Amino acid sequence: MPRQYPTPEEQSIIDRMFQDKSESWIATRKFIHSEPLKALDVLGALSSKDPKFLDIIHDFDLWARPEQFIDWGDWDTVMLLCGRGFGKSWFASNYIIDQAKKSKIRIALWASDLKSAKRVNWLGSSGIIQNMHPNDLRDSDFNKTDLTITFPNGSSVVTYTAESFERSRGDSVHMCVLDELAAWSYGPQALEAARLIMRLGEKPKMLITTTPRSLAMIKDIAVDEDVRLIKGVTTDNYYLPDSYAVTLKKKLTERMWRQEGLAEILDDNLYALFQMSDIMNNRVTGDFDFSTLKKIVIAIDPAVTSNENSDLTGIMVCGMGYDGKYYVIEDSSMEMASPEKWSSRVVSLYRKYNQHECPVAIVAEKNQGGDLITSVIRNAARNIRDMILPPVTLVHASRGKEVRAEPTSALYEQQQVCHVGTFEDLELQMTEWNPTDKNTKSPDRLDALVWAITSLSKGMSGTITSGYGGGNVYNMNGKAINPYSGYK
Repeated sequence: MPRQYPTPEEQSIIDRMFQDKSESWIATRKFIHSEPLKALDVLGALSSKDPKFLDIIHDFDLWARPEQFIDWGDWDTVMLLCGRGFGKSWFASNYIIDQAKKSKIRIALWASDLKSAKRVNWLGSSGIIQNMHPNDLRDSDFNKTDLTITFPNGSSVVTYTAESFERSRGDSVHMCVLDELAAWSYGPQALEAARLIMRLGEKPKMLITTTPRSLAMIKDIAVDEDVRLIKGVTTDNYYLPDSYAVTLKKKLTERMWRQEGLAEILDDNLYALFQMSDIMNNRVTGDFDFSTLKKIVIAIDPAVTSNENSDLTGIMVCGMGYDGKYYVIEDSSMEMASPEKWSSRVVSLYRKYNQHECPVAIVAEKNQGGDLITSVIRNAARNIRDMILPPVTLVHASRGKEVRAEPTSALYEQQQVCHVGTFEDLELQMTEWNPTDKNTKSPDRLDALVWAITSLSKGMSGTITSGYGGGNVYNMNGKAINPYSGYK
């Protein structure tokens, strides 16, 4: 049964938190950072509606870790190059709030795209709105559509994105905060655009937060003598449960852990079939026009089991355009997903993309599950009223992963495959999977991607060849069909 009230000892700790930067406040901060889990437990004794709870939770100086206090010195640019879970986005949001409240300034928050800006930087658990004190939020003017906010003191925060970097032209700000720079499309152009609007105040500043990638832009910034580089690893965040880093390290390859957990900038993986430059150079941003597609495939690489040690169920949505190019539209892969869960998602995806004019088909690897795959998809579809039963193609992996992936890799090298947005986990897997390393975990997202691209390129008319083995195309009633009839 949860506790209703703090103990006298806990109440004394809570009370000391409000003796503004006094010795008691400093002692309390030491307590929080030396015993974070116990401190969180103490706070758990308070009601979330208690004013003291709100004051404590939204005290940035109280919770920020030592490495999250920036001494700008003579620098005008600071880059936090840190691993996953370090708290980069949380820090960026809280730093914006802190600086905006201290003096009247104009801040530009930059993100990869509008969707991620809204989901992560504004409305997410690490976002500005979630981390503002309710009193400050009540007295501020927040525009949910434009993602702007004006504080009571006149400070303002505006949002710009890398995919629409030219929209910043003509603006002037005191500070730019760039979140997850390495994941940006048009990264160098957007970075330059951000620098050009830093022209208010005596010394405009730029704060960059990012997980490293093997990109020239990131490498150049990291060695720039005019940039203060702050490095951090996943395990620096002692507010995270111990299991987070353990699980992350377990799921990633050694190279990926070094990059994603230890924040090392690695050279390109020479053994990988895919290179990040081929992905970055052909990324599509903004609203996508589905009328340019002549067919869509939802490809599934199902996991055998659905426990914490299971492989991931890869689910990729790809399309082929009238321009002859292939488009990666959505990564909907699932962890620890039972057949009922992933089949339900697949059916939902089919309904979603079947609203467009081009035909949609489902492709699933039958090596793991055989004809049962068709059955679970059929059952999921039948649970939905007025559901149009989707065509399903079962394909068989008769050749190794590397051989199957090579034609898709060649298409990337030929600039024939475009990513519609950024798919961080997929792209990491593509650029880090070493087909010669037999101890590497199965690249489930990549497998599903290869099935999708290969199916689109082969047309799925009756049977699939070129390494697939036999793969007849059936509708949900068991009738053999050509889902792309009329489309070439």
